Amino acid sequence: MEFSTREIATLIILIGFISLVLVYSSNRRDIARSFLSVINALLHRKIIFTVLFYLVYVAAVVLLAQVFNVWSWDLLKDTLIIVIFMGFPMIVKVVKMKDAQELISHVWRSVFSLSAILVIYVNLAPFPLWGEVLMQIIALFLVLIEAVSKRMEGGGTITKIAQCLLGIIGLSLFAKTTIQLIDRFDDFDWLAQVRAYAMSIWLPIMLVPFMYSFAYIAACEGTFVRLGFFSKDRKPLFRVYIAVGLGFLGRLHYASRFCGIWLPEVARERTFAAAWRTMKRYRCTVKEKARAMLERKVRLEKYAGLTGRGENGLWLDRREFYETKDELMHLYFCQMGWYRNQGGRYQSELGLLISPVANKRLSDDYPIEWKVQSDGQAWAAWRKTPGGYYFGMGGVRDVNLQWQYDGENPPEDMPCNGSTVWRETTLGEQSREWSEDDAPPSEV
Repeated sequence: MEFSTREIATLIILIGFISLVLVYSSNRRDIARSFLSVINALLHRKIIFTVLFYLVYVAAVVLLAQVFNVWSWDLLKDTLIIVIFMGFPMIVKVVKMKDAQELISHVWRSVFSLSAILVIYVNLAPFPLWGEVLMQIIALFLVLIEAVSKRMEGGGTITKIAQCLLGIIGLSLFAKTTIQLIDRFDDFDWLAQVRAYAMSIWLPIMLVPFMYSFAYIAACEGTFVRLGFFSKDRKPLFRVYIAVGLGFLGRLHYASRFCGIWLPEVARERTFAAAWRTMKRYRCTVKEKARAMLERKVRLEKYAGLTGRGENGLWLDRREFYETKDELMHLYFCQMGWYRNQGGRYQSELGLLISPVANKRLSDDYPIEWKVQSDGQAWAAWRKTPGGYYFGMGGVRDVNLQWQYDGENPPEDMPCNGSTVWRETTLGEQSREWSEDDAPPSEV
């Protein structure tokens, strides 16, 4: 089992970082306590059983692959890397996954994405050890700068510089690997690399059944635990638990979504038949919600790129209408709290107020624009949606008043009494676009 200089350099940097933390930290005792608490958490019975079952499953897969001559001991190092650095993180992630499609998509991205293929390619020709240590330290430093600058007001330039330098490093690695492979084409062990790459595909795929079973069992266990909380007089009968378990039909799609009104409804049932009927209605509801979600997606795709209004007078292309209105509403409440608690002035830095999930919900091509009056007594924020329609939200000295804007052009002024474009909706009515329910249907 031979390690490459890249893998050795990564290990050296990790050990060096841990050593620096321990040597220069003034709270070594607290760090030791934290480390021990993590160890104690990992020694929990459920975690130990999960890890043991996972390792037994992997061993069975590897033995089966060895029988069919697609695995040998020279692949042990690559196997351990996949099992530890891909499998264990996946175990943590699958608990939050809602269905098999999400799990398969995650594995597909991990195996067949362009970044995954490029990582495997550039690892074919690592630098000497000193070069690997230097390169990885520089890359890690740039990644940290990029992550921090994204959260800084006006850090866009720093982010672009860091991304540009990381891109240069990536291109350099690609070019260096290509040149070295051409020079060593006849001497390079292509068969070993092909077998290793093939294993990086079939082994993660073979992990899917275990991951799906683990996610399903975890979802069922969570449901069974919560059922006891919703039983008013006594714990649900065993036959009710059986009905719920069978009612999921072995599908993570049903087990992961069982919440809300369904928990107390099935918890009060006293017979298997009654609980089974409840589960049947639950499955029908999930199917109806999924159908409504699909219809909404088809409707958004159908009108994507179209300008103008439909026969009902509403804008046709409604992509990110819900997300935009929801994010602007979030900003309104944040500004209200800031004004009341920070000396009667509105916050002028958008980065301190925008929600952590905004970057995931909103397209980067259409950022939220922002303006605050010089005396801090009025503010306005607006955003152009991908369909070309604008929504805005604002506030004035009377913090209880909520001002909304929508139109085909950005607002030209701040919210104020007598404005022809801004609506005060606390006492008045919302516009049709603001009042239209663009939210996606709930899952259950």
